[in-house]
Amino acid sequence: MRTHCLNFCGALKKHHGGEDMAMFPTLAKQFPAFAPALVQLGEEHKVVARMQEGIQQLVDSVVPGVIDPVRLRADLERLANQLESHFRYEEETIVTALNATAPAPDYA
Repeated sequence: MRTHCLNFCGALKKHHGGEDMAMFPTLAKQFPAFAPALVQLGEEHKVVARMQEGIQQLVDSVVPGVIDPVRLRADLERLANQLESHFRYEEETIVTALNATAPAPDYA
């Protein structure tokens, strides 16, 4: 669980960090009308990061046989729901502009 959490959280942090530091400022310059959506998405990144930190703390504190699986499952479910909502909003508002700005990096 720790390994999967670290890998997923690390990839998501890198993805959101790249958007916040590079892609969103670029989009804001090219498409000023997207400013409200970009602000909202940036705020959602902060919410997701706080949720990830809470899950990471819970996973780091795991003692076999003592962990509260109900809480962990609920926290993971909340994160999944938040991310689904976030990505849906991103696709509805800026994905076309993102795709027109630069090709997605090839991570293969």
